[in-house]
Amino acid sequence: MNFELVKKNSAYKKFASDVDNGRVSHAYIVYGEDGDLRKSFLTLACMKLLCKSACGECRVCTQVLEGNYVEILRLDGADKPSVKDISALIEKTYVKCVVGDKKIAVIDNAELLSPQAQNKLLKTYEEPPANLTVFLGAAHESGLLATLRSRGKKLYLEDIPTADIAKELVSCGVDELTAETAAAFSMGNYEKADKFCNETDYRDLYDKTFMMMAELKKSSSVPEYVYGGLFEKERIKITLDFMEIILCDIMKKVTGSKAPNCTVNREYDLARASEGFTEQSAAAAVIAVNDARKKLAANVNAYSVAGYMLLEILEAKYKWQKK
Repeated sequence: MNFELVKKNSAYKKFASDVDNGRVSHAYIVYGEDGDLRKSFLTLACMKLLCKSACGECRVCTQVLEGNYVEILRLDGADKPSVKDISALIEKTYVKCVVGDKKIAVIDNAELLSPQAQNKLLKTYEEPPANLTVFLGAAHESGLLATLRSRGKKLYLEDIPTADIAKELVSCGVDELTAETAAAFSMGNYEKADKFCNETDYRDLYDKTFMMMAELKKSSSVPEYVYGGLFEKERIKITLDFMEIILCDIMKKVTGSKAPNCTVNREYDLARASEGFTEQSAAAAVIAVNDARKKLAANVNAYSVAGYMLLEILEAKYKWQKK
């Protein structure tokens, strides 16, 4: 991702101000659902700490960009690091610097760390060595222990303007129509826009979700969609995201809203998906999708969650049908 997009973000401006004014905190928590933006922020923040201009061209910045600056210690919660892995990282934070006088520990997807691993990190996070700055990156607050949340300076990444996302995608070689579609669909999340453009399976899932929303008219068709590949354990969360985006545009359509759609260049499909919905049933459908997310978080079976949700949506359409 172009670092100029990151530099526009208010979260980065706050951090850069801390550096420029000598107010760097010992610990930061960087919140943002956009994984690409979060990772780019963490890289740029490391550069800013080590090179005041974050020039991206000097030897230090180059090493940070290449991932081989020796005083940056990294872990990713998505890799499920153990308590032993956390202990090893902590030990390295107390080793004298080989290069420069600053150490940086970066743990992305920190909300995925086990409670035991987070507890092991806590003492160093509270009272790190004087030359250490710790960054925790997280998609959201849930999953992080309250003790960790309360001891780091919080930075919240803003969504990227869709026009900026489209421009960036075009600069990366994406055709303008696809870039426009991806940027609108992403709702300010660059990671989603990039996947839409570059991952065939992701885009195919989006198309199939749109088809389901257009064709789902009766309860007898629910099993076909539940077991048709959209709601497999590794796919259901993405399908729910797609459904919410489509339902939000359905809501705009049935209420006559002039707000821009997120599903651009899909007018025919959106018109079909909107059939039978009213303002009330569209709102109920969005609630059903979010209830499904809560059930998944409670480890309810994905197929059961999907079946119940689709039936709720159909029931809402029937209950609130136009007279």
